[in-house]
Amino acid sequence: MKTKISRDLRGAWQGQSFMPLENNRAIRLSTIKTYSGAIVSSATVVKMGDLGFSFAPFSDYSKHLIVSNVRATEKAITEQHEKALAMFEDIKKEVALFYSRKDAA
Repeated sequence: MKTKISRDLRGAWQGQSFMPLENNRAIRLSTIKTYSGAIVSSATVVKMGDLGFSFAPFSDYSKHLIVSNVRATEKAITEQHEKALAMFEDIKKEVALFYSRKDAA
């Protein structure tokens, strides 16, 4: 699993982790400051490709995990991202269930 805490193009702190799955997919955990000022940690399943990754809204798994209204410092982003990472095993189970139901339909 790769985790990176860095600044985005706007200069705001963000956290990102990728956990590989089968079929060229990965769970992407991201922690960002939204335009409303909240810090949001979310999990999405993305398809990995040669040029990066893609996500299909309404088709791929996506879930907000943690939302907080604190100042988006490096420390706050890191701490919240670590809390989201601690939820990984539960997320992995939800993802497996999501795609097993989708494949059965």
